[in-house]
Amino acid sequence: MDCLELNIRQRILSDLAGHEPDTEDDYLSIQHLIQSKAQLNSQENEETRSEVLTALGGKRIFMTETRAQCKIAFGEMVITLPENHVQDQVDTLLTVLLDILDDLPHIDYCQSLSWDEWALPDQLVYSTVSAVLRVCSSHPDRVDQAVNAILRFVTQAIEKLPTASSLEVLTQLTPSVHGLYRAITSMHFPWTVTQWRLLSQALAGLVQDPILECINRLLLVIHEEAGVNPDSCETFFFCRAFITRYINFGRPLSGYFIVCCVMELQWTVLAQALVPVATEGVQFRGLLKEAAAANKAWLNLMKRAAKKLPIEDGTTKDCLEFNHKGFLTLLQGPFGADTGYGY
Repeated sequence: MDCLELNIRQRILSDLAGHEPDTEDDYLSIQHLIQSKAQLNSQENEETRSEVLTALGGKRIFMTETRAQCKIAFGEMVITLPENHVQDQVDTLLTVLLDILDDLPHIDYCQSLSWDEWALPDQLVYSTVSAVLRVCSSHPDRVDQAVNAILRFVTQAIEKLPTASSLEVLTQLTPSVHGLYRAITSMHFPWTVTQWRLLSQALAGLVQDPILECINRLLLVIHEEAGVNPDSCETFFFCRAFITRYINFGRPLSGYFIVCCVMELQWTVLAQALVPVATEGVQFRGLLKEAAAANKAWLNLMKRAAKKLPIEDGTTKDCLEFNHKGFLTLLQGPFGADTGYGY
């Protein structure tokens, strides 16, 4: 079944995760099924992760397609859980989700095309980050945990970009950034200006010229490697099919597109910080609509007066200048180079 590159297992798991059962027992049955399939024993995972990461010395941990799909479904399930279930299990859910999020920069996914829109790294980051934001949005005392976990993920992913292979960057790390962008622009969250500044500072390393140039040349480098080593031809054809799927959905995974993701991500966070969106009483029914948070944040910003930004603060001023620089890049298009990172 896997070799036919079908997506049946993921469809079944996603349908289960988004299903609204009629009884309490049905909820518990679905949760137990998905959680057991994902093998999410938090205590064992914590011990195993520490041992494996230490033993590998910074190398990536292989994850099968089945395991990734189950973890994706777990995040999707948490997003749709009723508030009373989240309230009763907030410690367990958050511990497991943060463990997964901490693992993500270190995972080596199997080469798979059994997905419809977005690759497994993209989906896993999206569902996990969305679930973390969903749980913490209704528990203010846990907000810092969510933000710190996201900052760790961003920092570690950026640190791996210069040393990772072209294949890893193209098919795993870059889609992971796209998954983060989709999650933050889709899930409502009570962001603050301070958190926006921290996120902006972390993301600044992603839009540096060397990183963007590296991303732009990924497929060319893989093609050159295939010309030198015939054994790499299969990898090149896989990568071409991979990137073609993203292009067909209007997401080329180029350096310029990464700048677009970073800018929109930051704008969404800042808009929600300037005009906070009340998360109390929000009903999470079914899977998220993409860009829902971004659209609502901008709508609120047009209707309501925004908070005053502390412009006199040097850090805030630097962040605004960084965003302005990115906006000029977007205006110039993918071939503009006068702003410093015109990709």
